[in-house]
Amino acid sequence: NGKGILTNNTTNEPEFIGRLRFYPWKNKKDNPMQGFAIGGSIAHGRSRGLSNEQSFSPGLPDAAYTFFPQFRINGPIERYNGEFTWTHGPWAVRGEYDQLNQFRRGVGSEQAGGLGFFDLPGIIAKAGALQATYLLTGEARPENGTPKVKHPFLGPEGPGGSKGLGAWELAFRYSRIQAKEPESNFLDQFTPGFVPGFSQHTDEFTAGLNWYLNYWIRYQVNFNVDRLSSPSTTGAIPQNYFVLLNRLQFRF
Repeated sequence: NGKGILTNNTTNEPEFIGRLRFYPWKNKKDNPMQGFAIGGSIAHGRSRGLSNEQSFSPGLPDAAYTFFPQFRINGPIERYNGEFTWTHGPWAVRGEYDQLNQFRRGVGSEQAGGLGFFDLPGIIAKAGALQATYLLTGEARPENGTPKVKHPFLGPEGPGGSKGLGAWELAFRYSRIQAKEPESNFLDQFTPGFVPGFSQHTDEFTAGLNWYLNYWIRYQVNFNVDRLSSPSTTGAIPQNYFVLLNRLQFRF
């Protein structure tokens, strides 16, 4: 139910997912738009407050900071996604938009001061990313998977190829996420209450270099500029974080 393959489902309602993808020019040979695809998906699941389930994890993948607090959730979880991909020769451009709605039904007692079983405002998160890659050594970039390295640095030679420096690829990515927990007033004469609101966003620029030593091994270096626009949950002031990541990946 959106919790991962190794986590037990805490509700008796399965998660439903629907997805559509279109290739408008797939059969247009020699057309630069032949490798263009566009699609979208929706998903519906449910969370269980009695299992202490929290809203989405707001920490950045590179662990630079946490830009938004987590809240107790209970009720439906809705996801919406739209994406496109364009590949042509060594080029690839991809874009994606995601929206997540997490409801907070009957969890008023979790609010500071206690609000009984009131429904609190839900968590709304929206994110988008745009990225482009270019293979400097001329290999064709497939829509999914690893390019076929013409001149591998390690291992057996490819069909019709010879040993060399492997395949080199430049990459650039921009991503942004914003999250909101709307404020609310409960003007009840017996148990009045107020729910403070949170609205924060952050974005990231990434420049990277991929080195495919062969079809099965890739060495990746990324330089991230993470922009914190408002104080983080640990009190860090707005600033830019510069992060250098490298990883060695094996394909099996």
